[in-house]
Amino acid sequence: MPTICHEIGGFNGWKKSLLEVKGLYMTVLSGKKIYLDYNIVSYIVDPIEEGVERIFPDNIAEFISKNSDVVYSPAHMEELCVPYLSGSRGLEDVSDKLLKISNLTEDLSIGPGFRRGMRVVSRMGPFGAHFHHESTLVCFERVYLHRGLNKSAEKGQEDFSNRAADTDVSSVVVNNVDPMSLFGNDGAAQAVMSEYKEILEAGSVVNVKFNIACAEFINEEIRRTLAEGPESPRESFPLIANFHAAVMAMIEAAMKFLTISRFYPEPVAKSRSDMHDITHAIYGAYCDYFVTNDRRFFRKCVAVFEYLGVPCRVMMMSDFIKFCKSEMIGDGVVSS
Repeated sequence: MPTICHEIGGFNGWKKSLLEVKGLYMTVLSGKKIYLDYNIVSYIVDPIEEGVERIFPDNIAEFISKNSDVVYSPAHMEELCVPYLSGSRGLEDVSDKLLKISNLTEDLSIGPGFRRGMRVVSRMGPFGAHFHHESTLVCFERVYLHRGLNKSAEKGQEDFSNRAADTDVSSVVVNNVDPMSLFGNDGAAQAVMSEYKEILEAGSVVNVKFNIACAEFINEEIRRTLAEGPESPRESFPLIANFHAAVMAMIEAAMKFLTISRFYPEPVAKSRSDMHDITHAIYGAYCDYFVTNDRRFFRKCVAVFEYLGVPCRVMMMSDFIKFCKSEMIGDGVVSS
């Protein structure tokens, strides 16, 4: 069976066409690492009608591409995979978006595990996530080939969303509560840690089922250490940052705690979107800035990052655009 790479001319041919593109997003300079939620990436890469101004301005996209390290992750590829699998987007359309994401990020990605063809830029220890250069096409094809993982995760998230919605607690009331007070309630830390351990165990089972060589789950001593976890989830990110499996489990557990508490919960019908949000939060946590245009997700992400001690700054798109404009002088020169 031909692979996606084969169908659109092979990896070398695809990269050759990329190098021929003379667009806005060809150069990424060293600087802060910026993670854009998929809704913003779609504003940048989706075609628009002539004369219509982009929601995320072209000059801002050019500015961050040239003056910072814009990062993509497998989570972006997962969101591209959904319409491709449903048939609502064809291979040519997906390929065009992959090229544009590649231009924007210069193939700089964040993810776990090392694979042939990756050029590692930096890593958070032997069991941590790492920044690396990898073709968006290759990453997309890998996500497509492991699509069974997403189906399993989507079913689990849907079941969780149904359980979380089965409550008399009003989200209208909870949304006006300081989320730090929710995390400070009796039993909150225990609830987060209990969910953390369940997620770790489920991750171990999934890795065995799909025969994925995840170092944290292969090493029994590391597995036991991670399962014990830190004493408390509060300010735990610096303690677990070198273990990607632990970071994934802790951020997901804290996000789910807010959902159970009815703090800006997503409707059950959007459980898949909720799952993607959590994955973006996990990868965004490793960057300097995480930008979204989803205010519900923004509020949860700010709360979780503050609780866990994640040093990433979370921003709404409108505030980020203002921030970038304040740093620009003339044609994309950064102010001192």
